[in-house]
Amino acid sequence: MSAPILPAHARRALLALDACNASGVLLAAHQTAAEIVRAEESTDAARDYPPLVLILAKAGELCGGNSIGDYEAFERWAAAYQACKEAAEEYRPTV
Repeated sequence: MSAPILPAHARRALLALDACNASGVLLAAHQTAAEIVRAEESTDAARDYPPLVLILAKAGELCGGNSIGDYEAFERWAAAYQACKEAAEEYRPTV
């Protein structure tokens, strides 16, 4: 089971989906992975962490890799996207 999704990580992942700069996306991946590994004290926690799944999928896309036709990869991406969307919507800053 992956770690609970932090709203800041969910928002970072959703923003990364619109990025066009691979270095920025890789920086977001590094920051997210480092934060979750530090918090959970385990590299295994990062493997299936939905925000990291989305960010790394975008990094792969920007670097020329893709999973076209890979149903399992798409299902994993879709589940990560939905989880991040829900986590980001749960956090509503007060004004």
